[in-house]
Amino acid sequence: MTQLGFEEPSRRKALCIVLPAYNEERNLGPLLDSIRDAMADAAVPYRVIVVDDGSVDQTAETIASRGSTMPIVLVRHLKNEGLGATIRDGLRLATELAGEGDVIVTMDADQTHSPGLIPRMLQAIHEGHDVVIASRYRSGSRVCGLSTLRILASVGASWLFRILFRQLACGTSHAGTAPTVQNS
Repeated sequence: MTQLGFEEPSRRKALCIVLPAYNEERNLGPLLDSIRDAMADAAVPYRVIVVDDGSVDQTAETIASRGSTMPIVLVRHLKNEGLGATIRDGLRLATELAGEGDVIVTMDADQTHSPGLIPRMLQAIHEGHDVVIASRYRSGSRVCGLSTLRILASVGASWLFRILFRQLACGTSHAGTAPTVQNS
């Protein structure tokens, strides 16, 4: 049995989904339901860790209401510590609980990331990739759940940073040795 509490068939890995949340009572219920459904459809053993970053709404109660229908752990910050601290604490707990071969996924709690992508990401892990990143900026990707204003602000900020700061890309040399850094 893994440390996440799942049976350990040799070919199956357990999944831990880390959700940083701040005042997400409206979004968390539907997101958690989508996660539960996607994991059931994919027959993937999983656990969700939600880090409530000092929410003043009913975020914690929304999480507690799902406790009987899915494996979920709530971590609470007494005050808002910011996204970095929230992700750090969620990943720290996930790594403490994870067994060898378990997979950790982070998602936003505002429903802008689709749980339906997780099985495809897990497939990439099973194919030997160490890290898999879903990006809304890749060719053929879609942005879901964001207002037009937020999409425009995101695209504008992305282009501004590309102009102001030269973006670095990390590649591998042809000899297959250490990664090299190239200006793109």
